[in-house]
Amino acid sequence: KNNSAWLMTEKWNGRKFALESFYSQHRAKYQQLVEASQYISFQVPNSHTRIGYLIDNLDKSDAALQASIERDSRNDFEKAIAILLPVDPSTRISANKKAVSFEISSVTCTTGRGNSTGVELCWYTVEEYRKLSQDEKHELGEWQKSKDGKKSISTAKTTYFNNKRKRLTEKY
Repeated sequence: KNNSAWLMTEKWNGRKFALESFYSQHRAKYQQLVEASQYISFQVPNSHTRIGYLIDNLDKSDAALQASIERDSRNDFEKAIAILLPVDPSTRISANKKAVSFEISSVTCTTGRGNSTGVELCWYTVEEYRKLSQDEKHELGEWQKSKDGKKSISTAKTTYFNNKRKRLTEKY
């Protein structure tokens, strides 16, 4: 009873899910009716009626979908689906949305170490900085004055203090 009502009344508007999903649900409800008819007295809709239910419940505001609804396909449910699927407005709309994608063509990086002392070029905590030699501190200071150094230090400090703040708030 519920499956029969669903076949006759369930509307598809193309916003919630693709037309293919609606067809699959339509097939499943029909198959359940066929199985139930073996145990109870019930007249299963023929192919022409099934296609009529299907077409009546489609949102026909899309011109391509309207044009594909043909009279000669009203006797074969699978043929009707094969005709309607290529003009599914929901897949055309999602296909027309521009997806953002990136392709990395090359990567350039520096060694991350000072040329003369081999000090790691990064931001140090006060305790770590105190352990460096005078030459390492000097080389690190020169790098920190460069454009790349300033940018790296700023990012590293922000990350460090955000993580520290996060750990403190989680602790309490």
